[in-house]
Amino acid sequence: MINGAVTLPLDLAELSFTASGDSLIRRSVLPSGVRILSEQVPGARSATIGYWVAVGSRDETPETYGSTHFLEHLLFKGTTTRSALDIAVSFDSVGGEHNAMTAKEYTCYYAKVQDRDLPMAIDVIADMLTSSLLDREEFANERGVILEELAMADDDPADVTSERFFEAVLGDHPLGRPIGGSPETINAVSRDAVWNHYRANYRAQDLVITVAGAVDHDSLVEEVTSGKAARKVAGKASTVRAVSAIDADQAARVPTGIAELDRVLGGGAVLGGPGRLRPAGTARAEADRLLGLRRPRRAPRGLDGRPLRPHVRNPGRLLGSDLGGAGHERSRSTAGGGPLVVARAGRG
Repeated sequence: MINGAVTLPLDLAELSFTASGDSLIRRSVLPSGVRILSEQVPGARSATIGYWVAVGSRDETPETYGSTHFLEHLLFKGTTTRSALDIAVSFDSVGGEHNAMTAKEYTCYYAKVQDRDLPMAIDVIADMLTSSLLDREEFANERGVILEELAMADDDPADVTSERFFEAVLGDHPLGRPIGGSPETINAVSRDAVWNHYRANYRAQDLVITVAGAVDHDSLVEEVTSGKAARKVAGKASTVRAVSAIDADQAARVPTGIAELDRVLGGGAVLGGPGRLRPAGTARAEADRLLGLRRPRRAPRGLDGRPLRPHVRNPGRLLGSDLGGAGHERSRSTAGGGPLVVARAGRG
């Protein structure tokens, strides 16, 4: 039984193991490079399926900025055999849910359905990924939808702070760009540029299909390799994507901001090293320095709001308790007045 991290070497076509709760996890690698990963959960009657494509906003070129998020919208707008309404009705008619998300390094199309409807979900999403039309009229309509989304994000302080942070720390590195693009890039990108981005990056060897819940792995593999749309997904591996000039340049160096941020957060927040405990006050001060901010220092205060006397290090003791004793992964007072946090990172 496995309860920690597991290595999934790609040179093994098949592997399996049992996880906590007696869940059976299996992974198959098809000849084309498509990886199929399942977790059979005892007692489950529904399943969640995800098609994970290894392309995100960092893979865009100056001519295609914003295309990854744009494409995520357009794949729901119809294929050679299904209209946008057909796609929506396929899931709505069985009480299912379907959606997608775009990140800096991947795009995911997912659905949640009852176990008996899993074959339908496999086929519909496979059709979306392999046979979308990117209709020109729908393209024009979605441009307006995306511009509205960007405007809404600009009204969200958390979104604005996150994007400004990446921009300040990562600079002109592709990871420093906004995932959804900007109004300027969305207005500038053409349908043909998005189409070329689609054909160049949606490739069999960059696809991982995951299912968790009520799933039989052998049946799942059969469904992926048998249906017409699914066969396109599981087909031959395409030519390896050429590394862009931007990627080649950035691969040769790690921006100073990334290296410093990784050091501050304990290694692993950005570069993938092991995470460890760090006083948040120290990390905050270093992040402020990287961002060019100055934060006024405040003396530690007790639960009543009054400044603590120098010898009182943990206000919880005033109440006869220890707020954050050993063995608990929670905030704990430090000399700097900030909580201890666990810095963890890593890509799934």
